[in-house]
Amino acid sequence: MIVAANEERDLPACLASVRALRCPILLVDGGSRDGTRDIARKAGARVLERPFDDFARQRRYALEQASTPWILQLDADERVSPGLAREIARVLGENLPHNAYRIPFQVSFMGRRMRFSGLGTQKVLRLFRKDAVELRGDRSVHEAYRVRTSPIGVLRHPIFHHPYADLAEYAAKCGLYTDLAARDFVANGGRLSWRHDWIPAWEFFQRFILRLGFLDGFPGLLWAVLSAYHSKVRYGKI
Repeated sequence: MIVAANEERDLPACLASVRALRCPILLVDGGSRDGTRDIARKAGARVLERPFDDFARQRRYALEQASTPWILQLDADERVSPGLAREIARVLGENLPHNAYRIPFQVSFMGRRMRFSGLGTQKVLRLFRKDAVELRGDRSVHEAYRVRTSPIGVLRHPIFHHPYADLAEYAAKCGLYTDLAARDFVANGGRLSWRHDWIPAWEFFQRFILRLGFLDGFPGLLWAVLSAYHSKVRYGKI
């Protein structure tokens, strides 16, 4: 299950990575002006169109339209590692007592695998039974699932994540994400205080120092700077 818009650069690699799973692919397009839909159809995906308003509503719609009992959620800038494809096939075939699984993320930034900076230990809920989860209703971006029953399993092999091809893509995504996050903050009754003035500095410090981002070299420094900038933009918009 993929939610996408204007992803003709990243989508082919994403679709190629799931070929080994031999599963139906559903792509919900949010109004692409490039070749995203054509690329998906040529790969055999079922393509639906829904005007983009926020990520949570797009994913909820995609979840409603999915026709398989198990869902693997991906973004266009993510790839299923070969080991993960084999692991998914194995755990689903064994009928284990989990209704959902967290999957490790291996993030690459500026051509380097990020082992620290708060990124090296990410495990995200991405594989689940359709009838076992629901999306939280208070987030438009960085949305989260609730699992209704059973413990959550953890898989061993990663999803490869390439979030930004360059700083121009970062700026575009930052603009959209901070718009949605600011809207959520206000809609959920949030109030700014003097503490929020310090959050950008704290974001840099905890990314670069506490989470050992300096061990990621210059990409780690830039990631910490951009994380602080993202926070400043978000609270500025609020």
